Amino acid sequence: MKKKLSPVEQFCRETILKVPNSYEMANLYRQSRVADDYEWPDWCDLPRGVINKIYNYDYRNVDDGIRLLRLSVNKKFVNELAAVLTWMRYKTIYRFDDELSMLLSKQSLDGDIPLQLLSLLPYPSMFVECETQLGDDISVGFYTWMEVAFDKGRRLQMLHLLDNGDTRYFNLILAGNLDAAMQLTHWEAIASTESMNNAISVLLNDDFEESRKPPPLDITVPELDPKEKANITSWLNHLLYLCSEKPDMLDMEILKKRRTYDSIGAPKRAATVDVGTRVGTALRKSKKMRSNESSSAAIRESGKTKSVIPHIRRAHWHRFWVGPRDGKRMIILRWIPPTAINIDNLDEFSPVIHDVKK
Repeated sequence: MKKKLSPVEQFCRETILKVPNSYEMANLYRQSRVADDYEWPDWCDLPRGVINKIYNYDYRNVDDGIRLLRLSVNKKFVNELAAVLTWMRYKTIYRFDDELSMLLSKQSLDGDIPLQLLSLLPYPSMFVECETQLGDDISVGFYTWMEVAFDKGRRLQMLHLLDNGDTRYFNLILAGNLDAAMQLTHWEAIASTESMNNAISVLLNDDFEESRKPPPLDITVPELDPKEKANITSWLNHLLYLCSEKPDMLDMEILKKRRTYDSIGAPKRAATVDVGTRVGTALRKSKKMRSNESSSAAIRESGKTKSVIPHIRRAHWHRFWVGPRDGKRMIILRWIPPTAINIDNLDEFSPVIHDVKK
């Protein structure tokens, strides 16, 4: 009996069917890693320029204005195609334990976004199961991948798969702290919309000399939406947990050895990796202990405090002085990922500490 495809895989199949040969074209671009005489960095699987070329391949001999209008009108689908073409190269789904996911969703994200850690994600593209309320809709999780921003920076892209089969796209230019990143991303979205409208008006206006001189942009960036900020914080915390040295999940090297690959090195079948199963179990037990009066009394009698109950210490920044005491010293800023406390075999959940000089 043929195995039923997951919603993640089914969405990919339906998307690919709308653009025949797109998967093969994507692999050709990956082999050369060159598009329009520029190379893109290793951490980016496929830049947006390549996705646009694949989408407009059948329209390559038509007027530039038609291609521009096609991309503008079908922007939602282009985002979906980008998510699918990058995910199919790695075909990995991360399924978080509900208890751990809830804790990560509630954690704050202080200081600058730790870009150095996000570069250590297990794969350049993946699907993360993380239920989120988005207005009247519910997201069951999101495809995520990195894109080049402003030719040099990094943009984290997330395409959420809703329980009704639709999608919702979010992106974040990774710069500074979360507030600054959200403001910059919002500004770019407004500026890009204005620029696109001006470009289209140039293409459609007979008076080219007049229309190519649009008025200066008058952009006011609104206050951050607290709910959107909370959602993005939650998604980032889930990704950062995957960047720790030994998160509670199957070791990636073991997973890679178990999988079979096609001629281009892509996995033949999708893999689902359970994250936080043991940690989640311990956290549920600790909740039961807290609600049980007799257990609480026993803890007090033994001279212990409630702080020893298994829990997850939230991710945070920490500053360290390094160097000889009698010589030149400097401050090192370190990001401490979410850490499991007082859980069996703690060493298996010990996070790695990455230095960020500042």
